[in-house]
Amino acid sequence: MGIIPSTASICLLLLGCAAAPPAEQAAPPPDLRPYTDLGGDFALIDQRGKAFALESLRGQMALLFFGYTYCPDFCPSTLSRLMRVHQLVGDSLATVFVSVDVERDTPEVLSDYLGYFPLETVGLTGSREQVDAVVEQYGAEYQIEARDGDGRYLVNHSTDVYLLDDAGRVRYMFGYDYGPEEMAAVIAGLQRGQGEDEMRSMADDALLVARDLGTYGCGTWRQGAPQDYNFWNIEKRPARAGPEAEQPAYEYDLGSRTP
Repeated sequence: MGIIPSTASICLLLLGCAAAPPAEQAAPPPDLRPYTDLGGDFALIDQRGKAFALESLRGQMALLFFGYTYCPDFCPSTLSRLMRVHQLVGDSLATVFVSVDVERDTPEVLSDYLGYFPLETVGLTGSREQVDAVVEQYGAEYQIEARDGDGRYLVNHSTDVYLLDDAGRVRYMFGYDYGPEEMAAVIAGLQRGQGEDEMRSMADDALLVARDLGTYGCGTWRQGAPQDYNFWNIEKRPARAGPEAEQPAYEYDLGSRTP
């Protein structure tokens, strides 16, 4: 008489034969190609009351964000995160804080506020028109809330932190949920030159479809200089591309990739 396996034995055998769970795939590297529709140079007043131009940071990577000194939560916690980021990546990284509360955030107020954080930060303010221009330039937002009985008010504002490369171009946007270690890993990738291969492939492909938005027109490039490859949103296309950049008459749709 043969041995009849018990139900428990059969279950154990079946479990032993079960396929192993698939290995987790590594997350794709972040896209560090320069944004085509965000950022650019600007000039405001720093916490010392002196004129500051973003282009003065050329040759240095930077983290830029918008906020205000009376912010009860996002701004102090963002500055605390950036302190940790600096500890992880070193002091070669600049920090730029643009206030959207021009009424209260004078240079003196900015200086006092930033003095509470042991982080070398450029605090910036200006006229409402100047600050609004920078906010629009970087695709940020803010809204001043109604004042209370004592005249106090809050400002709702974007909480993204912009990673700028050493040429002042926006390479990445960190949401508020990014921790310091995650941010440091992305910054380290940019320091290693991550994203430059994608830029080189852009220069090799005249039928490039830009990453970011809608339909783009393409400009030409100088061979071997991928940073000189230019493309722009057709709604903002300059009237003349200049003598060294004859503009092809191509326009590309992101969906079809058809000239």
